[in-house]
Amino acid sequence: AYPFILAIAQSETEKLIKQKITSLGFEVEREKMLESFKISENHVLATFQNAANSTENITADFLVACDGGHSQIRQQLGIDFIGQDL
Repeated sequence: AYPFILAIAQSETEKLIKQKITSLGFEVEREKMLESFKISENHVLATFQNAANSTENITADFLVACDGGHSQIRQQLGIDFIGQDL
């Protein structure tokens, strides 16, 4: 039905997502690394290591895995990566 490939660069996708998040009054934090997370009925508790090598716990309504084929979130949830890394 669609005999073409439609693609957008990851950098452009990130730019658009960041613009939307900012317009909603939130901020994107990049200098943190996910250590672990726990899902409860009403929220997610995530533990991050920050640039100063200290840990920080964040409680959120959701956690988004945007870290590609080696996603710690996807691996912890047992979700296969269907596709291939380039």
